[in-house]
Amino acid sequence: MYSILKSVINAGNKPIDMLTHKVEAAWANGSITDEEKMELDDLIFKKKNPETESPTLAQLYDRLQKKVEGLEKEVVILREKISGLVSENPDPVEPEKTEISIQEWEPWDGISSNYQEDAIVKHIGKIFLNMLKGMQNTWEPGSPGIDERYWKEITYEEAVEILTQKDSEKKSDNGTPESDLDNKEETE
Repeated sequence: MYSILKSVINAGNKPIDMLTHKVEAAWANGSITDEEKMELDDLIFKKKNPETESPTLAQLYDRLQKKVEGLEKEVVILREKISGLVSENPDPVEPEKTEISIQEWEPWDGISSNYQEDAIVKHIGKIFLNMLKGMQNTWEPGSPGIDERYWKEITYEEAVEILTQKDSEKKSDNGTPESDLDNKEETE
């Protein structure tokens, strides 16, 4: 049994958890000695191959990486806010507070296009930003298995900033002011 396990481990094409389980089972059955078990455990560790590991580890790493990036962005935002609070002006002027209305999330009705890219909704007492690019997001924010790839939890201040930016982009995209059109007609 020892030689079979050793050759399977050396092949390097099986996940670590499966190999560990097989070695433990062989040891518990008395098919291998304590010394052989220790040698096989060491060999498993030396021959581990990330490509044979469970894809969930890679997914977990990606999720962690995204969370770290999100936290780094949040740190930058917080530092900017702190530097804005610490001012050389002894009587700082309070910035205008913008009130916005954020729609409550409702299950998709199959017709509306409410939850397109960058849509912002309230649900379960939190605010979420749609992260799906170029498609309707029909997933329920905050439900099990729905992570920041689908809906990202954001603060009210972030929602205000995003919605204010969207409004200003819409206003600038609505066309050229009439006075500019009149000037163009006069020059032609």
